[in-house]
Amino acid sequence: VAVTYLSPAQLDDDLLATARIERLRGAGMVFHQRVYRGEQVLAQGDITIACVDRTGVNVRRVPQEMMAALQPLVP
Repeated sequence: VAVTYLSPAQLDDDLLATARIERLRGAGMVFHQRVYRGEQVLAQGDITIACVDRTGVNVRRVPQEMMAALQPLVP
């Protein structure tokens, strides 16, 4: 996780959080996220997610069905 905080939010602010897939690879993906107050970006960052087995120890490829569903969302 890498986040850049640009401006603080205040109590009762109407915020919008967005996320888009930046990269999709065999065993993981990177999401870019932003938090807005109106047109102003308050924070943005990248989150790397890895696909692992049920034990949480061994890296596994993203299942083909999931890869096929996510691929159209990658710019």
